[in-house]
Amino acid sequence: MDLASTVASHPFITAAAVGGVAAYIYRELFCVDKPRLYFKDNERNERLVSQLTELHRGYKYPLWGNVPHAQTLYASGMRWAPREEYRREEVTSHDGGVVILDWFETQELLDARAEAHSKRVTVVIVPGICSHSESCYIRHFARMCNSHGLRSVVYTPRGCVGEVKTPRMFTFGDTEDFRTALAHIKDCSTPEEQFVAVGFSLGANLVCKYLGEIGSTGEPGFFRCGVSISQGYNGALGIAHLQKAPFYEKGLVNRLKKLVRRNSHMFADHVDVDYILNQVTDIAEFDRHFTCRLWGFPDPETYYARHSCVNYLEHVREPLLLLNALDDPLVTHEAIPFDLTQHNSNIILATTEYGGHLGWCEGVVIPSLTHWHERVCLEYIDTILCLQAKQ
Repeated sequence: MDLASTVASHPFITAAAVGGVAAYIYRELFCVDKPRLYFKDNERNERLVSQLTELHRGYKYPLWGNVPHAQTLYASGMRWAPREEYRREEVTSHDGGVVILDWFETQELLDARAEAHSKRVTVVIVPGICSHSESCYIRHFARMCNSHGLRSVVYTPRGCVGEVKTPRMFTFGDTEDFRTALAHIKDCSTPEEQFVAVGFSLGANLVCKYLGEIGSTGEPGFFRCGVSISQGYNGALGIAHLQKAPFYEKGLVNRLKKLVRRNSHMFADHVDVDYILNQVTDIAEFDRHFTCRLWGFPDPETYYARHSCVNYLEHVREPLLLLNALDDPLVTHEAIPFDLTQHNSNIILATTEYGGHLGWCEGVVIPSLTHWHERVCLEYIDTILCLQAKQ
């Protein structure tokens, strides 16, 4: 009996096949999200945007992809990614604190880089809050970079991995440790190496703030370009928005408390650890009683103002892609700098209606291994480096 006869003789199989075909057709026709692009009209940007085919093709989301919480929860904890073998380095900062660099270099990549025609590009990946190289979305992106012929190194701020060596933990905008790590990365690389930065969520704030800082001071640039994915830009607005989403805020507070508990002996002489672990219930209070006291800020408002990248973005000199989903439950529309691109021609902002936070899942029903934003990111990097090579 051939396949057609088998399907015809079993009503359940027939219904499933018809339903699958109908679902596929429906997704192809009605689940296409065309990004809105914001950039300053000039010849350079027109040429760049015309080559970003993934953005023009649009984001095809699953049948359930217009549910932002489903996208966000899947991307943060349910997405599968293979365990990677990183080469770990501990880099000591100016005050004795330690940050972690996890290099991902398969033998295939090392062999390819040994050839004269191979790419000499390192992607510096900066994860979101409390994340690190073993987080599922970071593992997957590191592998995608490797498969694309790019070396990757994951920067993990102090406190997120391993033992804290000083009475300080990371903030969402401290670039001093980041600069120390970048100097080490440069020392470990050949002179012809090119570097690009990709920041996720809170890590994207760090990348953008660094790019704005060096742009405002005239320091030599380290990166050829940068990509920001699902970030909130403005700490004060972000915290106010999280207070309206207690499920997510409670989850973040618990993750922060876990880091404090693990290193409580280092903080006991500087903050009231018992109060923080047992009484603090929101991010603003955590920052008031922990972050501000360790870093010397008078209050959370001052901390957010000084560490939010929105106050530095106008000075960015390198090409920078900002990618946000408008249904992101962790990022408020008010914080997205829609007008910024008219003041800084180096920045392109792309927004989609759907995608959640670090989501942008693909597939009809079952999510595919790769996500749309990852392919957008790699294509942007390739295009920028190609255009720069022709200049």
